Amino acid sequence: MEELLTTRQVQELLHVDRTTIYRLVASGQLPAIRVGKQWRFTRAAIESWLQHNAAPVAASAPTDNDDALPFSAHVAQAGMQQLQDVLADLLGVMLVMTDMKGHPVTEPSNVCGYYRALMRDDGLGRLCDATWPQLAAALPLKPQFVRSQLGPLCARAFIRVDNRLEGMLVTGCVAPDTWPPTDEILSSAASKAGLEPKQIASSLDAVHHLSSAERERVLGAIQPIADIISQMIAERQALVRRLREIGSLASDGPRRL
Repeated sequence: MEELLTTRQVQELLHVDRTTIYRLVASGQLPAIRVGKQWRFTRAAIESWLQHNAAPVAASAPTDNDDALPFSAHVAQAGMQQLQDVLADLLGVMLVMTDMKGHPVTEPSNVCGYYRALMRDDGLGRLCDATWPQLAAALPLKPQFVRSQLGPLCARAFIRVDNRLEGMLVTGCVAPDTWPPTDEILSSAASKAGLEPKQIASSLDAVHHLSSAERERVLGAIQPIADIISQMIAERQALVRRLREIGSLASDGPRRL
């Protein structure tokens, strides 16, 4: 049987972060096999890919058509990870940016111990449960908390690129009023992660406990934050266009009067 590599092993082979790997898989550039909730990679396919992609795998590499970049590339080029990390700490919740299919394009920030217990082996892939795509399809544009399939509450705010809904700022790891979860929810969450309930039972209290007022503060903050992210992406696009125009003028040489 052919050897299958984990996402972590591919990170070490390609010398890139996990977000870049998921971006390459989502775009079809990196061959991968879905095994349950996780991605697996054949060593032969990775070695073949490396031979045909000798250039560094840079998530922030510019293209000739910056407007046509996938949402993940816009986020990477704008350097959003550090901003997200700071905001997650300030709000006291988990934050992650996803595309409209619920695929993460940043590493989750301020992840709670309960999710860490569920993430164990394949990390980010474990968090890609069915809740996040459902958040994109939900009708209310205004952020509101809903219970995820893994137990805690989560909410989303939309991120726009050129007036199109291209991504989401998702917040989570928030304990609902009734916590810890029922045995049924706990068993379901453990099953989705390929674990036994007893393996995560000790982490049940390691979630973000917010008062009603704190929850409302988070809900009131994440859409303005998502709007700022949208504006940052737009300003970067405008700057890139302007630099290209300047470069084009310079390449034409001096004009005669």
